[in-house]
Amino acid sequence: MDSLTTAELLELILITNESLITNFQLWIMITFVVFIARFAVKQRLEGILRISISMLYVAITIIFMIRSAIDGISYVSLVLEAGNRGVELTSALAINVSANLLLAVYVFGTALTVWYLNSRTDRFENAET
Repeated sequence: MDSLTTAELLELILITNESLITNFQLWIMITFVVFIARFAVKQRLEGILRISISMLYVAITIIFMIRSAIDGISYVSLVLEAGNRGVELTSALAINVSANLLLAVYVFGTALTVWYLNSRTDRFENAET
């Protein structure tokens, strides 16, 4: 990294940050599609298809989590390098908190989506509003 100028290093930090944001946006979009698809088909989503969609969704989530972890590690090393050059961007605590929150959203969101995908829809349809 010594061959990079500070401007190039800052540009890499922005690109890595955008990659993290894009991964999360794609995951949110896929989650939304799963929710809408489940709501639209209601009872017609049979057992093996429901299980297959759940497994595919969990696999996609794991891929996004791994991609986010790789991008996060790169982001931390780039921010540390920028700090070594005298450019303070963010604290280690802020990076740690945001990484843990992102992981929690991935895990909780995936669990909630898989639960909804495999739940009985008549519970929701018969509920009084």
